[in-house]
Amino acid sequence: REKCPISQRYLDLIESCKDGDDFEFPYEEVMADDELKDSYYNARYIAIAEAYPKYLELLEENNYMDFTLMQKKLLDLLDNDSSIAKHSRFKNILIDEFQDTDPIQMRIFDHFLGNYGHETCSSNGYDGNFQTFTVVGDDDQSIYSFRGSNSNFFTNFKDNYNAEVVTLETNYRSG
Repeated sequence: REKCPISQRYLDLIESCKDGDDFEFPYEEVMADDELKDSYYNARYIAIAEAYPKYLELLEENNYMDFTLMQKKLLDLLDNDSSIAKHSRFKNILIDEFQDTDPIQMRIFDHFLGNYGHETCSSNGYDGNFQTFTVVGDDDQSIYSFRGSNSNFFTNFKDNYNAEVVTLETNYRSG
């Protein structure tokens, strides 16, 4: 809270809006004043941060998973038992929009590429398990950095995995 201060003036203004049965947020008044606007954004960030542990608790209580938790649980499984990736029933893996890969996804992919021991990624796969491992993407179209994706995973893929690059020069989707 020290890094996201909420002014007493803002708290007093919000409190004054609670009078009566109807609460109408004074959005225009808040946005017109820099101190109130900063306090408004700080209050929102704090509320979200405080709500997140409750959100995770509700997911757990109801045996639900969101996308991030699903990825985290898969990574935990792979970290605890490397044979899961090695004995996958999938022989060909294709990952589209690879430029929007985040660190958790990259660690999952590393498990499937040889449990972090990837010296090469040949067309025959590793340990005879995969026939092909293909990634597709365009680093100019990376749009998920706000959720942690890093287009460097894509741009460095060739060097990091000794992979063959096939560049598609013709756009068949749009003119």
